[in-house]
Amino acid sequence: MKFTAIAPLLFAAVITSCSSVQHAAQAPDPAEGSMASGGQEAKQDDDREALVRKLELAQARLAVKEMEMAASAQQHSDRVGFAKTEVNMAQAKLAVFRDSIAPQRLASERLNLLSAQDRAQQAADELAQIEIMYKDQDLDDLTAEFVVTRGRRNAERAAQRIEIQASSLARLEQHELPHEERSLALAAEKASSSLRKLKSDGVIETKRNELALTESRNGIADLEKQLAKHDQQQSSASETAEGQQ
Repeated sequence: MKFTAIAPLLFAAVITSCSSVQHAAQAPDPAEGSMASGGQEAKQDDDREALVRKLELAQARLAVKEMEMAASAQQHSDRVGFAKTEVNMAQAKLAVFRDSIAPQRLASERLNLLSAQDRAQQAADELAQIEIMYKDQDLDDLTAEFVVTRGRRNAERAAQRIEIQASSLARLEQHELPHEERSLALAAEKASSSLRKLKSDGVIETKRNELALTESRNGIADLEKQLAKHDQQQSSASETAEGQQ
C-alpha cells in the first residue's frame, strides 16, 4: 500500500523534470543572442562608415570641380580678352592700309612715273637741241659724235624707265595692293572667327561644367539621404531592442 501511494508521486516528479530539461534545451542561449546582435551592429557601423567615406570623397571632388571651373572661367575670360585685342589690331591694320598705306604707295608710284616721263621728255628735248646744233657740222668730229651719242643714249634710257615705271605702277595697282588688302582682310576675318569660336566653346564648356556640378551635387544629396536613412533605421532598431528588454 505504501509503494502504491508513492509511485504516482515519483512518476509526476520524473515527468516534471523531463519537461524542464526540454524547455531548457529549447530556450535561446543568451551568449549566442548577444554575439548575433554584436555582429549586426558591427556590420551597420561598417556600412555607415562606408557611406561617410563616399560622402566625404564626393564632397572633395565637388570642391575640386568648383575650383577647376572657376579657374577655367578666368582663363577663358583672359583668352577672350586677348582674342578681342587681336581682332581690333587686325581690323585697325586693315583700315590703316586702306586709308593710308595703299593710297600713299599708289601716289608715290604715280609720282615716280611722272618724274620718269619728265626726265624722258627732257632727254628728248636735249637730244633734239643737240641734233639741231650739230646738224650742219661734220659728224666725223669726235666731240660732236660723242655729244649726239650720249644724248640719244639718255633719251633711250629715259624712255625705258617710263616703261618700267608704268609696269611697276600697273603691277602695284592691279596685283600687289589688292593682294595685300585681301591678306589683311583675311587675317581680320580669321581673328574674328577665332573669337566667335572661343566664345561658343566657352558657352559649351560652361554648360558641361554646370551639368557635372549638378550631377555631383545630386550624388552628394543621394549619399546624404542614404546616411540619414541608415541612421534612422539604426536608431529605430536600438529603440526596439531597448523596448524588448
